[in-house]
Amino acid sequence: MKKIILFLVSALICSITVKAQMLTVKQMPDLVAFNGEGKYAIIIILAHNSYDLKFSTNQDGPDGSLIENIDQKQIGNQIESTLTFECKAANGATLRIDCPGYNRFTLPINLSPNEAVKYYIDDPEDPETKACSEKYRLLGEKYFLSAVYDKAKDAFKESLKCWTVTSGVDSSLINKRLSDIDSLNYYLQTAEFADKKYDYKKSSECYDAAFIINPDDRSIVNKRRESFQKYDQVCKEQRSKAELLLKRKDGKSLKPVLEKVIELNCSDVDVNWAKDKMLDIERWKNLQSRHTLTYEYAKGASLGFSSGNYNVDNSSGYFTLRFNPNLFDAFRMDDTDILQTELNVSFGFTLPVYIYDIESSSNTGLWLFFGPGGTVLANIGQKYITDNNEGGEPIQKVNTSRYNYHYAVSPEIGLLLKIPLPGSESHQIALRYTFQYRYAIQKADVDLIGKIRHVFGVGFTF
Repeated sequence: MKKIILFLVSALICSITVKAQMLTVKQMPDLVAFNGEGKYAIIIILAHNSYDLKFSTNQDGPDGSLIENIDQKQIGNQIESTLTFECKAANGATLRIDCPGYNRFTLPINLSPNEAVKYYIDDPEDPETKACSEKYRLLGEKYFLSAVYDKAKDAFKESLKCWTVTSGVDSSLINKRLSDIDSLNYYLQTAEFADKKYDYKKSSECYDAAFIINPDDRSIVNKRRESFQKYDQVCKEQRSKAELLLKRKDGKSLKPVLEKVIELNCSDVDVNWAKDKMLDIERWKNLQSRHTLTYEYAKGASLGFSSGNYNVDNSSGYFTLRFNPNLFDAFRMDDTDILQTELNVSFGFTLPVYIYDIESSSNTGLWLFFGPGGTVLANIGQKYITDNNEGGEPIQKVNTSRYNYHYAVSPEIGLLLKIPLPGSESHQIALRYTFQYRYAIQKADVDLIGKIRHVFGVGFTF
């Protein structure tokens, strides 16, 4: 009877020993910052939340435990336990980790002040844990290849929830798939929005990026092909439009079309052609936007100069000074000399009104200019007036005023034509015509100053 009892007890002990499993503890390379005030250190234990872990040391007694504090928090499906030790008191002791259904696991405590050590605890033989992560990962792959991205994302998230260090699944691949799904959603949404805006360059780029991520998605393949076809059609339309504008010599409308061809990054032939035309436009603009200086001739003011900018794309300004050369004689007159002279000043705006032909070798441009002005007519010197005395004999009366001025407001409008200078590709001849209206301040001066004046000018650009 005694032998039978001993046999049964031995069998029970063996049964318990076989049933009990060993937990696997792996040190993790994570670097954790910890401020232990020069005397404390921590051990971090990470395990699945299904494990009911208990912590103690071999030196715990009635007076307390060497574990100063245990702080636990849940991270996904795992529990992170942070155990704080005073290094001086705990070093040399043994940390005991107990979990129902598993053999006790022990760790020697050998810590430096401010040190943080992290371990992961798992059961490598737990079939449920191992199968869960792989099952959902495979399900996620199936949905991903079928382009059902919402369900694929949910499956990969479930796989991560089940994941453990020993589950046999590479978590970086799961995270990459989740990143791929987010990228796909972004590219597809952006492409659809670009399609609605007829921005086929943008949509084709997005579909191309999505195709690289998942070339098995037939929807992406079809939309990518359609987008490239529309993109190619837009490029052809822009090229045709540009060529038509060249024939019409519509330079203002041509430039944005050429810029569109370059922006779309169409075929190399189209882009290079557009860039060449853009260079022609810039050369034309540089030539036509040079400063212009002209000599001005008008009746009563035969010496004049006009200086201004006549730009291609926008308005600019000019200034003109005209006078009678005998103005200089006023400084060396005798008291008995009489001199009449004129001074005219004007300024204003210039506007392009030309036919833009960048392919023409004539490089001819036409501008309109207009602005206010003022005219001063001066009689300088003594003036003798013939009159008769009481006997009918002629006498001369002297006007003692040496300077007599007559004023007029003289607004003007005109045209300036630039034509090529023979033998030069960088300079032009400028021809200028001005129509000037004169409004005398004093009514008595109307006949003296006149009502209109025609002015002709010739000069060059530089």
